[in-house]
Amino acid sequence: MRSAYEAGLTKAYGRLPDGYVVLPCSVADTVVADVTAEKTRIEEEKRLANAEIQRQVALSASTVPAPGRGFFSGERITWTILAVILAGGLFMGWRFIKRRAKTAG
Repeated sequence: MRSAYEAGLTKAYGRLPDGYVVLPCSVADTVVADVTAEKTRIEEEKRLANAEIQRQVALSASTVPAPGRGFFSGERITWTILAVILAGGLFMGWRFIKRRAKTAG
């Protein structure tokens, strides 16, 4: 392991860095254990992320579109109903004013 590490340092820097110290086995074992634990944690996060992506894909594939809300949900019919209500209101207002003009005159 040490020779592979030193080969990597030599490849990266062209030589071993100044102040390079060979760690005793007790420290190296701790570093290896930490790196292994970190690698395991990252792999678990990737596995969970992939599982979540698969769940989302399955959920979107199984999603049934919402049923239509019927005739009165369309934009055209809504504006038509509003126009009829407005026309009725204008007609009733015009009749009211005409009747008031007859009784006042």
